[in-house]
Amino acid sequence: MINRSYLSLIILGSLSTQAIADDIFTDNFNSGLGNWNVSGSATTNSNYVIDGLSAYLKQTGSIETEISLIGYENIVLEYQMASRLLEASDYCFAEYSLDNGNNFNQLSSLGNGQDSGNYYAFQHSIAESNSLIVRFRAQTGTADHCYIENVKVSGSPISTVTSPQIEVEANLNFGSVVIGSLLEKSLPITNTGSEDLLIQPINFSSSSYTIVQDTCSTSTLAKDASCNISVQFAPDTSGGFNDSININSNDPESPSVFVTLSGTGAQDSSEGYIENYEPLTGSGSVARSQLSHSVLNSNNEISTAVNMQAFALPSEAAQPEHNFEGTLTLIAPETAGIGQFIEHKDSFRYTGNSDDPRKHIPDFSFEFVQSGTHLIPKSRGINLSNHEYWEYILEPGRVWKENNDNGDSRAAIPFALMQKTPTVYTTA
Repeated sequence: MINRSYLSLIILGSLSTQAIADDIFTDNFNSGLGNWNVSGSATTNSNYVIDGLSAYLKQTGSIETEISLIGYENIVLEYQMASRLLEASDYCFAEYSLDNGNNFNQLSSLGNGQDSGNYYAFQHSIAESNSLIVRFRAQTGTADHCYIENVKVSGSPISTVTSPQIEVEANLNFGSVVIGSLLEKSLPITNTGSEDLLIQPINFSSSSYTIVQDTCSTSTLAKDASCNISVQFAPDTSGGFNDSININSNDPESPSVFVTLSGTGAQDSSEGYIENYEPLTGSGSVARSQLSHSVLNSNNEISTAVNMQAFALPSEAAQPEHNFEGTLTLIAPETAGIGQFIEHKDSFRYTGNSDDPRKHIPDFSFEFVQSGTHLIPKSRGINLSNHEYWEYILEPGRVWKENNDNGDSRAAIPFALMQKTPTVYTTA
């Protein structure tokens, strides 16, 4: 069996600060189930509680509620669950949906062995969405019980800018370019504020850099609108070339910004070796609904399945500005709660409800080198590990840049998990 997945990372990521979280929704059930849609055997209980009343489910009873998340990010869901008298086929489930209830994902469950009546506390990071449906349900007999207490959804208010705000990369790095040849790069400018951004004429002259296209000078950018400057680097001698473009606008916080241009002229001594193998010519304008820059730089876990297309090289991917080389290590992926698979189906209950090595990827620490836009593992193919059940298969990935990544470069590394062959003993 081979499990295919991708590892996505940001090279030279930036630091971010967490905003103070607000309570979006809270319910301790002391006032009943009025905030919930009730189905089956579901009511309140005063015997097994943390305080006051708890929600009480049995058989196929369930409660669910929809919560608006508009205007919030860094969403966290917290709750406590307890159970009593569960048997092998009995469970208490916590689930959520981000698509209006069309699909539900399991957050946690309690089963046989976790049914002493003690409460377990759970906390989950939830991906950004307009709404969240939280559901608790029982899958028990008539004498088996599930209890829920203290449901809370919190998040950080998304800040808004009420003036024009210019967004442009601080550096445009052309890397090494062979003398006598040229390389063109795109420099987009975006208004991330709420008022019109007025850009003044851009005057620029340089011996090695040329603006070959400019849709930004004297332009007016509405909210979220963009323009573009195309810059060409054509070195005539070897060595480094540095310059800067000055952009003036009516942004009250940054009325004058400078974009640094850097590049190196190099002699052509490749003898067939292509330093910039398969360069990218896209604009960097990528509309991304999954794995955004903010998500990849957040401390929140990605708790929902991601479409594999989100890891693929976009058609408008731009040439990366950073070179990734060295050892990539994931810290303690075999530790409980880290690097853990979401269990979708386990017909023979190999893993059970508790933590299990089968639910974790092996230790990950591999060397990579970059050639042009390709990220190459030093050891390709099957890499033997000390893990009890899995081996890695590593293959080359790609590196690129997107305009909404705050000047960072983005990389995707494909890998597969191969199940180890069990030892078979025979007798003569």
